[in-house]
Amino acid sequence: ETRCDNLDNDCDGMVDEPFPTKGMSCNNGGVGACLRTGMNVCNMAGTGVVCNAPTGITGTAETCNGIDDDCNGTVDNSPTTNWVQFSGPFGSGMATVNRWIFAYEASRPNATMTSPGTLTNLACSEPNRIPWSTVTPTQAAAACAGIGARLCTEQEWQRACETSAATACVYSYGATCGTYSAMTCNGRDYSMSTDAVVPTGTATNCYSDWGAMTRRIFDMSGNLQEWTAQRGMTTPAVYPIRGGSFNDISGGMTCQYSFEVGGATVATPNTGFRCCRDTAP
Repeated sequence: ETRCDNLDNDCDGMVDEPFPTKGMSCNNGGVGACLRTGMNVCNMAGTGVVCNAPTGITGTAETCNGIDDDCNGTVDNSPTTNWVQFSGPFGSGMATVNRWIFAYEASRPNATMTSPGTLTNLACSEPNRIPWSTVTPTQAAAACAGIGARLCTEQEWQRACETSAATACVYSYGATCGTYSAMTCNGRDYSMSTDAVVPTGTATNCYSDWGAMTRRIFDMSGNLQEWTAQRGMTTPAVYPIRGGSFNDISGGMTCQYSFEVGGATVATPNTGFRCCRDTAP
């Protein structure tokens, strides 16, 4: 038996015995999304074995998904995610300046439409994912810091929800944002049968409109209420909660509702967050 040819050339009842790695699993040597597995098979010349895993796989731009998309050995390094630019009087002397906010409620990198995921190293802003709940404000702040961002201040959050219209929006309903609509955002009236969180962006008309389809901020009314940055320098620390959740009635889902706060160690199933930035991502 000298050839690897899938034949029992020496008639001893065994095939290709000089090639003990034949049939074993192997891979193409790639990492992350470029890794492919296969099996050792006979080479064309019959002189040895070769791995039949696909080769020539190239990476793609890193996205916020818990996968090493660009195949450099590091997962979610500088990933892209969905941000919306907005503006308001936040600067020195209350000058109008630009800010950037998550288009969607924060989700874990490996969240899906049916699972909230398990990774906690950074926050993502992606559609069609179960958003990240049962998170403390300090954990939320750390997840934002993982992508070079921070928790939004109360003022930023409210401005993003109200939009820049001459008359501030009461709800995040796009153009018709002054009157409560039970079936527009995921509050108590929207989900009375399930009373549960839905994937980000499911309520397609529940958005704050900043002038273009790419500048829509989803689920600021309902779905999950959201942590914002620490209010003042009190001890113990106080973190305001904004936006209302899936189990809130109309009054608790407005852009202006600001009567709920929590401490640094509070985490509940109806509370999530989103991140903000001072500079463009």
